[in-house]
Amino acid sequence: MYKTYLLAQGLNVVAARNGMEGFTRACETGPDVIVTDVMLPSIDGWELVERLGADTRTSRIPVVIVTGYTGPGFEDRARRLGCARYLSKPCLPDALADVIRRLLPSSSPLA
Repeated sequence: MYKTYLLAQGLNVVAARNGMEGFTRACETGPDVIVTDVMLPSIDGWELVERLGADTRTSRIPVVIVTGYTGPGFEDRARRLGCARYLSKPCLPDALADVIRRLLPSSSPLA
């Protein structure tokens, strides 16, 4: 749902099927913003965020977590790991698009 909406809003989207693929694609493409969930196959969102933060190719890319898993301390953990935003589902697609646009570099034509 989010991918379809973001594409319709003119944002370029590179999708991944699991956490490890997401990490690999982020390293290869150097996106402006990364959006992930906490619950992912292969490596979970927490490990993905840790790997992204530890890698010089991806450490400066803002990460947004959008998840239905809102356990105690999840938002604090995301903040400690350096996430730019933590959004709880249900999250309207336009709210996510707004957050992404605010995180895009000012030189981006979509900002």
